[in-house]
Amino acid sequence: MLRWLGHSSFLIETSREAWLTDPFAPSVGYPIPKVAPTVVSMSHDHYDHADESWLDPAVPRVRDGASWEGEDLKLFPVASFHDQTGGAERGTNFIYIGETQDLRIVHLGDLGHVLQEEHVKKIGKVDILLLPVGGTYTIGPCEAWQVVEALGPSVVIPMHYQTEHLTFPLASLQEFLQEKPHLWTVEEKKSLKFGKKLAQGRIVVLKYS
Repeated sequence: MLRWLGHSSFLIETSREAWLTDPFAPSVGYPIPKVAPTVVSMSHDHYDHADESWLDPAVPRVRDGASWEGEDLKLFPVASFHDQTGGAERGTNFIYIGETQDLRIVHLGDLGHVLQEEHVKKIGKVDILLLPVGGTYTIGPCEAWQVVEALGPSVVIPMHYQTEHLTFPLASLQEFLQEKPHLWTVEEKKSLKFGKKLAQGRIVVLKYS
């Protein structure tokens, strides 16, 4: 099961592991969730993606291009940039790929540019794409759809956009949805349960919880 905790943070639970992505600082505005991950990934070291104040010190951190392997989940990185200038403005961003026996989940972190062919090849097959859409510090709505087209995921879950909780301005979710191709469907859920087969062309808007 996959839950959105706010901003770019998700809890992704397999039968044996609980993967937490990009934990945010309290100043970001979202309530700090009560979760018990078995592993935490951080796409980069900014306060809204790598706050450790509410984490168990014993839980493994996966950051700075590291990989990790648990009982039924593997995490590995693909290096990218947090801007359109090769990292000159905001540095490196690590895309993290979570692989189970049945599917591959790709968390793009604060991706700041449209993907090049080399990135697409390294990422490979994508079942569920966790996609920043809010612009300013990441790709915006139009660039996000270019990334979707390049990767061809079954399910897209938007993240890193403006909400009532967020304490700094980003583009809205609606701006991303307005750009969607006709064949993509939109559904709202509290969480996403995933199995061996996923229906194609779905945008799943999760409520943070």
